[in-house]
Formats: sequence, structure tokens, C-alpha cells
Amino acid sequence: MTILRLFGILIGLLLFLGLPIGVIILLIWAFKKKDKFESEKFTKLSIALNGQIVPDDKGNPSYVRSVIEGIELRVWTVAEEVYSNDPDDYTHGVSYYLFMDILINHGFNMTIWQESLGSKLFDKSGKAASVKTGDPVFDTKYRINSDQPDQALAFLQVPKRKAALENLNAKGFYLFKVDIGSVQIKKPYVPMRDHVAANLQDYTAQLCNLAL
Repeated sequence: MTILRLFGILIGLLLFLGLPIGVIILLIWAFKKKDKFESEKFTKLSIALNGQIVPDDKGNPSYVRSVIEGIELRVWTVAEEVYSNDPDDYTHGVSYYLFMDILINHGFNMTIWQESLGSKLFDKSGKAASVKTGDPVFDTKYRINSDQPDQALAFLQVPKRKAALENLNAKGFYLFKVDIGSVQIKKPYVPMRDHVAANLQDYTAQLCNLAL
């Protein structure tokens, strides 16, 4: 066997072994980069809110906890897969959303979100019923579902709550939930805006007006 043939075999082995090793290194790098992003994200949120990072069972950051006038506030982000609205386009990506909630029990469940063509068609099909407040502008803009319509209407009759919902909507929040145990809001996560202490404090103040 000539030296040239031996050299060729060696190169082949290096290429054969190098590809999977390279893939493994790339995956490790990607996971480390993601972990760094998550860690930095929660650190910035905790600093802006003067709160503490609460880990999950595996020790990974789960949410940021802060206490405001004896009320517990939680802030976290979630990555959700987003699919194209085009039926001929099967591509999808990942979008991050910012969630905030206050732990308080109002004793009923309610979901409020911006009205859309899809929800209007769903309503006309008779498969869903939306609670109406009697305010034509508000009812055109938002959709309300609740297991206790009377309590939902009483909740929204408080002027500061309605104003807070509108202010939060103007800042990008589009989903509002009153669950037994918490009041939660959701918006697309924009790091450059949502890591600013003044903005987070504003979100928090409006959430307090909505929840309390």
C-alpha cells in the first residue's frame, strides 16, 4: 500500500468522523447559546423589576417574582411555534411572548382578546358566545368569554380596569385572563422595549389597576 493511498484513507476517516463530531459540537454550541440567552433575559427582567429569579424543578429559570404592596407579581416568557396563514406555505418559526400576572382570586374565569374576523365567524356559527358589555366601541374591539357573565360585567364596570386594559392594549398586550387565583396579560416579547425598567414598571402599574 502506497503512502498516497494511506494518506487518502486517513483523510477519508477524518472526514467520516469529523462530520458527526462537527454536528455534535454545533448542537452543544446552540444549546449553550440558548441557555445564555435565557439566563441573560431573566437577569435583565429581574433587575428591571427589582425581583428574584425563581427556578423550576431542574434548576432552570422559570419566572421572575416581585412583591408589590403585598401582592405577588410574576413575569416570564414563552417560545411558541408560529405557522404561516398561507395554506400553501408550510413554513413556521418561533416567536417569544411576554407574560405577566398578579396572584389574586376574583372567584371566576374570564378571557378577553382583540376581536378578529376568525372569532366573528366563529360567533356566527353558533359554537361560541361572547359576553357583551353594552359599550358598542368596546364590544366591537374586544371579545369576552366567561363562566360567570354577571361577575365579568361587574369586573369591567370599574372605570380604572377598563382604562388599564386599553392602556395595556396600546402597549402591545392583546390577551387578558382572569383565572381563579390570578390576572394575566400577554404580548409579543420585544427585548429592547421589555427590558427597560420604566416600561416594565408601567406594565406593572397598569396590571395592578386591572387586577386590583
